[in-house]
This record gives sequence, C-alpha cells and structure tokens, in this order.
Amino acid sequence: MVERDKLVNFFLIVIIFVCLILIVVNFLSVTGYVTQRTTLANVTIGKYFSVYFSDGLEEGINFGDVAVLPVIKTNATRNYDGFNSATNYFMGVSNDSNVNVDFCVVASGDMQSESLDILNLSNEFYSNSTFSDFDNPLLNESKAFDIDYVKTHSGIIPGSNGYYRFWLDIPAAQPSGTYSNNITFKGIVSGDSC
Repeated sequence: MVERDKLVNFFLIVIIFVCLILIVVNFLSVTGYVTQRTTLANVTIGKYFSVYFSDGLEEGINFGDVAVLPVIKTNATRNYDGFNSATNYFMGVSNDSNVNVDFCVVASGDMQSESLDILNLSNEFYSNSTFSDFDNPLLNESKAFDIDYVKTHSGIIPGSNGYYRFWLDIPAAQPSGTYSNNITFKGIVSGDSC
C-alpha cells in the first residue's frame, strides 16, 4: 500500500507540476495591452418632401369675365393681389422636407366650353420665379402651357416657394362661353425628370 500511495502522490505531483507550467506559459503569453476593434454603424434615411399650394392655386386659376375681344395677356385674378403686388399663386416646400424639390407643370389640353368650343392651349401662358414682387414673375418671360410636363423650378429648398403668374390671350372670333382645362403641378426630388 505504501507503494501505491507513493505512485498516487507521484502522479498528483506531476499533474500539479504540469498545471503550474501551463499557468506560467499562459501568464507569459498575456500581453497586458488593451485591444480594440471598430464596427460599422449605419442608417439609411429616405428622401422625403411635402409640397403645398397657396390659397390662390388652391382656388384655381381664374381669368374673370371678359366682355370685349380680342384680349392680349389678360391677368389671372390673383397675379398681383399678394403683399406689395406679389403673386398669390405659388407652391411651397414644407419645412420638414429633407431634399430640395423641382416643380413641374402640365396642361390637360385646350380650354373647352360647355358647348365644346375650343380656346387653344397656345393662348394660355405662365411665368415662374423663385421670388415675387410687382415685377416678378415677369410677363416677358411667359411661356405657353404644354401637354407634356415642363420643369418650372429647380432646387427649391425646404421652407421656400416657387411663384407663378398666368395670362390668357383670347382672339376676336372666340365664341362666348365658360372655358376651362386642368393645370397639374407636381413636386419631384431635385434633379429627377418630370
């Protein structure tokens, strides 16, 4: 039994010795330096914008009652009724938008009366500007409406407006009646096509 106890003690001493060697080796391999790593944090924020119509555009583009023909460049009723004779026709980009916006405009076609008489679209004009006073938007920069979208303003920043004025020519032989068409305005992310 003494031999057996010596053998067990020998194995225990060997195991303890091996454990001590492993502890020393492990201790020597620890550098003691703080290590660091970098990881990526990201988010994708979508493009968001909101546009709105002024009261003038919301009411529609009205050229009033015309009794004497021909008429050249008759004003829409809200062309000069803003502060300091500014136009009351404008579209705005909401303050909470996170991109600049371009505005586009298109006409549905010729103006037409209830009796199906036509006032050609080439007689209906608009002008646009990024500010408005008595002179702006300018009459001499007016363009006829089109049946394809046309970009009218580029890069309107959040909280800003794009202003419009409208004019109508009515030839001498135009039949009486109430004429109308639809004008569509839209906002797009700046740089996109209409």
